[in-house]
Amino acid sequence: MRKKHVKFDPEEELFGDVNTMLRPDEKWVWIALRMFCACCPHQPFICTGDYRNHIPLLDKQIAQYLKVPHATWLRSKEKLLEMRLIEVDPQNILTIVNWHRWQPSTWQKAYEKKKQKFLNREKEMANEAEKQKLRTNVLNYFHSKTGRRYKPSSSYNIRYIDERAEEGATYEDFVYVIDLKTKDWLGIENLEHLLSPPILFSKKNFWKYRSTNEIQKNT
Repeated sequence: MRKKHVKFDPEEELFGDVNTMLRPDEKWVWIALRMFCACCPHQPFICTGDYRNHIPLLDKQIAQYLKVPHATWLRSKEKLLEMRLIEVDPQNILTIVNWHRWQPSTWQKAYEKKKQKFLNREKEMANEAEKQKLRTNVLNYFHSKTGRRYKPSSSYNIRYIDERAEEGATYEDFVYVIDLKTKDWLGIENLEHLLSPPILFSKKNFWKYRSTNEIQKNT
């Protein structure tokens, strides 16, 4: 089933003093500016790249995006600033003031859905970065203690780390288990081969090893 196209009626959304205080070309810039922001995942900012870094666009670039002459954009920008419809910070990041006020009601659900999708993706990326950091740190420590190297990119090697982390295990827990079993097995011919992530970090073994009394220091 084809999606119904929502027609954007700028006159419906331009209310109050905006209708009377803006010239026709300035009014068009205001409409185009909002439509441009609506297409960006980081609205209401006008910037490029990662929205967290707020890399500003130059005035000439904005004029090109809005498809208006540079002079028209500069004049319209001053009027919009004067009317407090937009703000520009010291880093030249342009922000539409009261962003939600200027959105057609038919766009609200779509905007909220896109915003939530964007936030979820950011959260997933942050979680994955934390997982990767833990995997790398654990396997590097494992290598430093045992001399055995396992790639953090191997799904077979990291699945046990991810599973234990989801159960609440911390980096310190992994270090404890590695230290414990390295002390018990390293250098012993018939046990040393057991020093591997699948064995140390399996659900059955990991928490049993972790609950073992503190490692006794050599005297």
